[in-house]
Amino acid sequence: MERTLVVFALALAAALWPADARAQNEAGEITGFEGQAGIVRQSLPVETMVGSKVFAGDVLATGPRSKIIVLMRDASVVILGADARLTVDRALVAGGQRQTLLKIMQGKVRALVTKVFTPGSSCDFISPTSGAGVRGTMRVME
Repeated sequence: MERTLVVFALALAAALWPADARAQNEAGEITGFEGQAGIVRQSLPVETMVGSKVFAGDVLATGPRSKIIVLMRDASVVILGADARLTVDRALVAGGQRQTLLKIMQGKVRALVTKVFTPGSSCDFISPTSGAGVRGTMRVME
């Protein structure tokens, strides 16, 4: 009986731990998509629908004539156009600070970024050919 209780407690802790860790790394959620658009998490495709959560480490990808819209936790909006891939490298929002790093691997990405929270906050986009630090404006990068 005691062994069963210990095994149950360990199983419960293991089930709850990843959810807590994911909650801390939640970057935003899908608010819309068209065509072939989805999330890849830990190298595996994730069922994607409006309301799906996006986490740090996720890759967002779109196919031809497709797009995906993400509402970030800081109220910024990121839109991937057709044939685009973007990695959410870092997305932290806490204590009036924002630290966001999005890596554009291919395609067009539009972003409407909320104004900077406090000094030291950042929202940065990098691609193989360029980088941009955004401080409360709209940017389009290819």
